[in-house]
Amino acid sequence: MDKKEYIEREKIRGILHSIINDSNCPMYMLQVYDQMLDHIPAADVQEVRRGKWLYEYKSGTPIKEGVVSSCCDMWNNYRTNFCPHCGARMDGEEK
Repeated sequence: MDKKEYIEREKIRGILHSIINDSNCPMYMLQVYDQMLDHIPAADVQEVRRGKWLYEYKSGTPIKEGVVSSCCDMWNNYRTNFCPHCGARMDGEEK
């Protein structure tokens, strides 16, 4: 299976704009690149949710046993790599 790479269209557009503005590239090429980017189909991806296991609910109510997901505030018996309720990756909050 081929490894797929997902990129953000607007970041590429910004990079192309800076390259074209800093070089002797004709400005009409910018329009060509913009049109090419607009015609590339978007990938069907979902952003990875991240969370961590806590020992109290968001309300501040402590729990006696088990852990609580920081993402969905749901209780679980034990720590797992993914929240069984919302599917978040439980390796720490995203900064």
